[in-house]
Amino acid sequence: MAVSLNTDAFKIQRLCLIFSGMWPSRDSSRLYRFYGDAQYFMLFVFGLSLLLGIFILEDLAEIVQAWATFIAVINCCVKFSIFYFKRPVFLDLLDFLKSPHFFYHKEDVDHHLKKIIDFAIAVVKLFLCSCTITVICMITAPLFAKGKRKTPFPFPLDFKKHSLAIYVSVYMYQSVVLVVAGSSSVGFDNLSTSMMGLCSAYFAILTETIISTTRKLQRTRNIHSYKKFDKEIYHDLSKCIEHHLAVIKFTETIEHIFSYVFLSQFLSSAFGICLTGFTSVSSKPGSVEFMFALTFLCTLMFQITLYCSYGNEVTLQSYKVLEACYMTEWIYCGSEVRKNLFLIMERSKRPMVLTAGKFINLSLTSLVSVFRSAASYAVVLYQLYNA
Repeated sequence: MAVSLNTDAFKIQRLCLIFSGMWPSRDSSRLYRFYGDAQYFMLFVFGLSLLLGIFILEDLAEIVQAWATFIAVINCCVKFSIFYFKRPVFLDLLDFLKSPHFFYHKEDVDHHLKKIIDFAIAVVKLFLCSCTITVICMITAPLFAKGKRKTPFPFPLDFKKHSLAIYVSVYMYQSVVLVVAGSSSVGFDNLSTSMMGLCSAYFAILTETIISTTRKLQRTRNIHSYKKFDKEIYHDLSKCIEHHLAVIKFTETIEHIFSYVFLSQFLSSAFGICLTGFTSVSSKPGSVEFMFALTFLCTLMFQITLYCSYGNEVTLQSYKVLEACYMTEWIYCGSEVRKNLFLIMERSKRPMVLTAGKFINLSLTSLVSVFRSAASYAVVLYQLYNA
């Protein structure tokens, strides 16, 4: 039985991004590049039309809902723009993941990697189902509006004064963009979190591997036993050092690629949770606005929770490598083995921390702060609305 393939953690995300033309490739055709650029342009124009459409709205609840959607669209554009300029680094990272440093571990510790891969696949499937239901509801909801020509999102035109063809064209345009935006968002957000999950899994594998290197000494517990096992243990720990450096480089590259993506998501989620929270409280329970706000709110909260929980897990697992060195039978080892353990311990004193634009650490503490701030601003909006 072979060890798990790390690319399985983001194979569905890759398909979603290929569908939207956002997946980078060194040998992509001109047609594919044009397709991706066209999708990005459509998304940008959609955001611009949404901003202009906000100014024709009169109801505050509808305005807040439109602003929440606009922020989400702009967040997509910002994230894809950042990722576009980081494509060469990302492609190098994909090549680096194929190196032997990530396949040296034994099958008995592969359960850490398999668990992360299975969880990543389950999460992206859940996101796809949620996104599909939300997109269908948004596209079909205006069809049930009586006596009005409504589109899924505000548009700066009075459709009563224009032909049916223009109305249908705008309706189809918004529907297509919505499908593309949903697919690319699901793929991109789960791509970054899957990468973070792989980091935590490889740190967990390293921790267990370090402890197991001296396990054979537990049977002897003799200060002179190192003469028999020292060379083998030294060889195993040397591989662990190489793996440790590889995982550190992997984590730092993820920080380099996605740090400002995380920042954009943090700001967008904070504003989005605030605005959709206000909409869900001020809307009539059971109405279209209420259902939209509730599903949007749950999606944003789950999204930011995923980022912070994965980031928190990377920090915890990277620090556990230090503890693993203490848990070995180092007292029965020779000087060369102790030097290797010392090198690993010194590097592990500074745990790996993923950040949002170097400003905010991705941790559970940051998650609580975002929820508190968003809830406070939502209450302020509600009080102003009912004043």
